[in-house]
Amino acid sequence: RPPVTHSNHVGVARANSSSRVVFSQPYEQALIIQHESNAYCFLTLDKMGLSVTDAALFRHEIGALLTCDPAHVMVFCSHSHATPNTDSAAPNGSRYLQEALSKCLTAIRTALPRSVTVKAGWGYTHAEIGKNRREGCTANDTRVGLLRFAHAETGAPIAAILRATAHGNTLTEGNLLISSDYF
Repeated sequence: RPPVTHSNHVGVARANSSSRVVFSQPYEQALIIQHESNAYCFLTLDKMGLSVTDAALFRHEIGALLTCDPAHVMVFCSHSHATPNTDSAAPNGSRYLQEALSKCLTAIRTALPRSVTVKAGWGYTHAEIGKNRREGCTANDTRVGLLRFAHAETGAPIAAILRATAHGNTLTEGNLLISSDYF
């Protein structure tokens, strides 16, 4: 993705939230699964989050590309505070949103002809990997799940989807750099 050199971060209170420079490029990742005649897509973005309208746009466009129901597209965000705000009122917000969508569609087009037959397995456990930072709240989600895909013939790993609750930002509070997140 071409560097976004000016945008506003979201989710952290500071007097001026304008980004200064790109520290590391945010990622968009897609996993496409074909089962019988149905296509499914897991899409992950280094973003604080998407509005319902913006997530619906991604799901609709990806569904059209894969000729599947938009309900078969799951959009995940890392909850990164070090990525641009895509709100249309934010500087470059609409442009950044369109660039992210374009990159996602390109990644899917690139991945489709590379498909392989896989075996999948699911594992589930608990881990103390985070804590609730809200004052007076002790509730914690300790569930950790892993969905692993391996090449059907060789057993070589293809992809893994980790389900965990975390709030892992790679840069500290007050950061004005755009950055990918921990995944």
